Amino acid sequence: MQPIAQTRKSRLIKLVAICSLGAGLSFGLPCVSDTAADYQALGAGGCTIAVGGTTLLFSNFSFIQAASGMTLGGSATQVNLAPLVTAGTAGFDLTPIGTFNASATGVNDIELTFVASVVGGANLIHGVNDSITGSAGAANVGGGTAGQNTLLEDFCRGGSLPPGSCPSAQGGTLTDFLSITGLASGVTVSHNNAFAATNALSVLKDIQLSGNNGAIPSSVTDVTDILSLAVPEPSTSLGVGMALCGLALFGRMRQRKQRRSTELQISLHG
Repeated sequence: MQPIAQTRKSRLIKLVAICSLGAGLSFGLPCVSDTAADYQALGAGGCTIAVGGTTLLFSNFSFIQAASGMTLGGSATQVNLAPLVTAGTAGFDLTPIGTFNASATGVNDIELTFVASVVGGANLIHGVNDSITGSAGAANVGGGTAGQNTLLEDFCRGGSLPPGSCPSAQGGTLTDFLSITGLASGVTVSHNNAFAATNALSVLKDIQLSGNNGAIPSSVTDVTDILSLAVPEPSTSLGVGMALCGLALFGRMRQRKQRRSTELQISLHG
């Protein structure tokens, strides 16, 4: 048999190893560059993006297209989502696969909805930046309305769906509106939205291309959605995890010591 001291040492090493591993675990499969259709198929399981020591779960993707008149592109298999990550942000870059436009009196409208939540429940999401890049033609000679691209974005703190009917207890629906009106070529419009930190955020992106009577089709080449995070450094997260494990280990050792003391007193007075 192993000496008691050696057995305890072995258990201590195993516990420390488990704590070290657990402090750095990720949850779910990582998000990758893929079509809106494939993201929609992820369902509630979603995918994750790691930012420093924090993991964000993106889930419940929904994609709808409504098109009329002369349009090209914009279906769920013709829009790509690529993860975007920096030291304090995480989100997606939406790009069309092929042409995404609306000519003359055509209207090409897509809606993308998803929920971003912090694994562990900490209130770390405190802002979101959205942008749209596109071109639109001015009105034809003789009057009419110039072409236009718009991005209507609704946010809901707390992750309630649909974002357009966010409960007042969660701050109500937050809305942003971006517009590119012809004559415009390759123009990018963006805006940063700040709000009280939350552990989850639902987002509804409504992107509409209107050809109206523009001389050239209204088209979009890029749309982004980037969440701002208050993210602890990986070393800090690891340190917290190890500290919690250390407290648990100390508690177990203290309980054993008290139990042995009690057993010894019973033996002496038995």
